[in-house]
Amino acid sequence: RTTTAPGGFTGAEAIVFTGDTLFKNSVGGVKAPGHTTYTDLRDSIMGTLMELPPDTVIYPGHAEQTTVRREWEDNSFIRVWRGLDAEGAERCTALGEPATLILLGADYDGGTKAWVRWPDGSDDIVPGSKIERTS
Repeated sequence: RTTTAPGGFTGAEAIVFTGDTLFKNSVGGVKAPGHTTYTDLRDSIMGTLMELPPDTVIYPGHAEQTTVRREWEDNSFIRVWRGLDAEGAERCTALGEPATLILLGADYDGGTKAWVRWPDGSDDIVPGSKIERTS
């Protein structure tokens, strides 16, 4: 973690490295080994990253850089979390289990990322390639 150190040169560009948490137009998954939970991911993005100044440059762990402003306005996951776009309600199979497809969005590699809700009410972000649409 780094922070500003007033007393030096002003007007420097603000940057943040997000690893596998936030990508340009997408978010990280939560089902690979070593990942934490959907709630951790959402809270990190909405409660930490999206609280940074809008012109902060985001360097994700993969693919192109972006800015807080661009993700706030264009990232489909963030738009739903903000209440700008509605959650989906399509029945699907995710990772071989019944689920509800809340959102199928773009991923950094040209594929898709899926936000699913399980029958117990918990949520996950999984690779879109692991979704079978059933309705």
